[in-house]
Amino acid sequence: MGASVGAVTKQTLFPPLMPAGRPFRVSNASRSSRKGIVASSLQELISKTIDAFLISAGIVTLVLEEDGTAVETEEFFQSLDDNTHFMILEKGQKWTQTRNGVTPMRQKKKMGVANITFDLYKLNPKDFIGCLNVKATFYEIYSVSYDIKCMGAKSVLRSVKQTRNGVTPMRQKKKMGVANITFDLYKLNPKDFIGCLNVKATFYEIYSVSYDIKCMGAKSVLRKVLQLISHAAQITGQFLLYTGTYMLQLMGEYDEDGTCTRPKQE
Repeated sequence: MGASVGAVTKQTLFPPLMPAGRPFRVSNASRSSRKGIVASSLQELISKTIDAFLISAGIVTLVLEEDGTAVETEEFFQSLDDNTHFMILEKGQKWTQTRNGVTPMRQKKKMGVANITFDLYKLNPKDFIGCLNVKATFYEIYSVSYDIKCMGAKSVLRSVKQTRNGVTPMRQKKKMGVANITFDLYKLNPKDFIGCLNVKATFYEIYSVSYDIKCMGAKSVLRKVLQLISHAAQITGQFLLYTGTYMLQLMGEYDEDGTCTRPKQE
């Protein structure tokens, strides 16, 4: 009787510890949504997944995202590593493999801030400089453009003469591209401090080159600036410490030599 009471008391005071939860990633059948879920058992993972994806009713199946293997037993679930990627399938849904076996990342939508294009072209191969067209678009709504016509000296005189004589000028010739440079400032997140800058240049409508400069958010920029300031402060502190120590050593040696003595006044 005493042993039985002791066992009951031990179970009451020291209940068995629940296994610690492990992190996992679960996606829906289309891989358009992913959730991070912490669970210690298969049933807990399925229950939390149903709540996370707002699945109301029906039979669900949990499979491995990489190959579609069904996870049906607790032993198999416990043998999987942390951060394993699962897929939740509702009734009628099937597992499908991604292209090339790689899960595509959904690209964020670009939010245009400013787009400025400088287009240098010629209407005649003999033109000295050519013409310049400048086009600017702000927030994908407001747009303005200006065309600067640069002709040769003979063309200018000919145009003036035709205008005076009432002659209809010739129809515009086909544009021959010389250089086209576009500066596209955009944001991937409304909270970005500056945004990203894409520079694209095309020469003679043949050679093209582009470069994308990724800019960070305000917090990231501030964090980098603070790191640089902290590093500079550490270097300055070390320099002042070494300089002060060296000056104290010099002053100690100077006092020991007794060279710094005042002459006695008569």
